[in-house]
Amino acid sequence: NTDVATIAASGIATLHAVGQTTIGASFTFTAVQTGQPVTISTSTVLTSKMPTPLTLSAPVTTLQVTQSVTVTVSTTEPPPFGGLEVSLSATGAGTATFPATVTIPEYQTSATFQLTATGPGLLMLAASAPTRLPGTLTFTIVPQLQIVSVTPSSGEVGTLVTLAGSGIDPV
Repeated sequence: NTDVATIAASGIATLHAVGQTTIGASFTFTAVQTGQPVTISTSTVLTSKMPTPLTLSAPVTTLQVTQSVTVTVSTTEPPPFGGLEVSLSATGAGTATFPATVTIPEYQTSATFQLTATGPGLLMLAASAPTRLPGTLTFTIVPQLQIVSVTPSSGEVGTLVTLAGSGIDPV
């Protein structure tokens, strides 16, 4: 079925769609003893499937600067012998520390790593690996709460108090 795959003369398959097709090859030669042509043929089923996606997940996606979270990268198709090395990168105004790569062990479907928030803003974490579709997860990183002054420093019940500092959401 050439809608699924084609084979070049070099023997390299080009996949066109998801599905199965039977591919065949034959070789004809002249037998030395008889001088007659001999043909050897074989065939096999070629299955073409969509690449498996990587998925990133975390129990929380809003962090304060200095907070850490365990992130899981998973795939529905376990990698073969040797495992699957997943590259990690981030974009956005937020910053965090995390490993450059993590390996999903052979015959397993996930691996975990720590992400620590270091600067406020949105951070899009991306995971990529050979033979897999990339995955992303967005984190919102907020400044660490810090109160630097309370005005007035004392007063009667009902006195209006003003807080100054960082990481405070003004009302």
